[in-house]
Amino acid sequence: MFKETEYGKLSLDICGECGRAELQVSGFQALGTLMAVGLMMLPAIAARHWARSVGGMAYAAVGIAALSAYAGLLMSFHADVPSGPAVVLAAGLCWLVSTVCGPVDGLLGRLLHRPHLAG
Repeated sequence: MFKETEYGKLSLDICGECGRAELQVSGFQALGTLMAVGLMMLPAIAARHWARSVGGMAYAAVGIAALSAYAGLLMSFHADVPSGPAVVLAAGLCWLVSTVCGPVDGLLGRLLHRPHLAG
């Protein structure tokens, strides 16, 4: 029914999906539904404004997530606030900055964009 390579790819896909589901369930239990969804979605949405290719978006999303985690934990430590909401707030601020200043469909780019060959 399956060739050797297709079966290997299918089992790898199933293992990947099971791992993602396990991470989501543990994130929902540890953080709550909205914070877990925020931590998964905000870096990916913000990365859309920094790259055009899927690979570039993946790298940008990882960088934004790492920056958000570091900034949120730092804010949590110094302001004595819970760490989960602080990290999500930092990710939200990264999304806001990306939406305004991002080179791919950012608001400033649209406002300051001059027509092609305009004096």
